Amino acid sequence: MISAARERPVNEGVDPAPSSDPTPPTSGFGAQAYQAGGQLCEWKDLASDATLTVVVAKPADVQAAEQRVSAGSQDVSSAFGEGSDQVYLASSGGTSSGDYSAFAGEGYWISMSSPLPEDQANAKTILEDILQALPSG
Repeated sequence: MISAARERPVNEGVDPAPSSDPTPPTSGFGAQAYQAGGQLCEWKDLASDATLTVVVAKPADVQAAEQRVSAGSQDVSSAFGEGSDQVYLASSGGTSSGDYSAFAGEGYWISMSSPLPEDQANAKTILEDILQALPSG
């Protein structure tokens, strides 16, 4: 599991505002997770106007979903720490340079798409926050 320790605040250099009317993704892994029954959240950085889109799904066949994602992605799990969940960075099929998919815990698929995570350390912090919010059973 990705560790719960924080390296730095998730909003360092970002002025987030939650969207009250998020736009479902139409392509990439976020769209696939949304079509698998995922819940959608979206934040906009007021300074840059960049959007962070997060979809959390619990697909009926999480292994098939992970196989689809892994086929078009780079496995970056090692950058997220020893014993981390499977984390992928899209190399195709993604919607932006920061298109991450994580497979965690009790069959969850977390898709996070945004240019906001400037590096994997920042993406890790955001994913840790999401994982802490998920039910554990």
